[in-house]
Amino acid sequence: MDQKTYTKDELVALVDRIGCNSGGEIEVTGCNGGESFSVVIAQTEWYDTPVCFVGGYGNPVAAIARDKVAEKLPGVLDDYFDRGSVFTVEPF
Repeated sequence: MDQKTYTKDELVALVDRIGCNSGGEIEVTGCNGGESFSVVIAQTEWYDTPVCFVGGYGNPVAAIARDKVAEKLPGVLDDYFDRGSVFTVEPF
């Protein structure tokens, strides 16, 4: 079975749909400098504020307010991955 790939827009929509209620945590793999590269996207509450954390695996972590995911996540993904990268997603 082939693994589903996501464009950046599709990935942002997926993360936005997952929401904090599920305590969603996924590993996202794309390309950085033409090489396979992964980060974790975790949605949780931090000091009673819903937040989306992006990063990990020795990389800096970015925090996005839950209500700003659709607006801010595309730029954060551009910080980690090559523009035009496609992504695969693995649940934790």
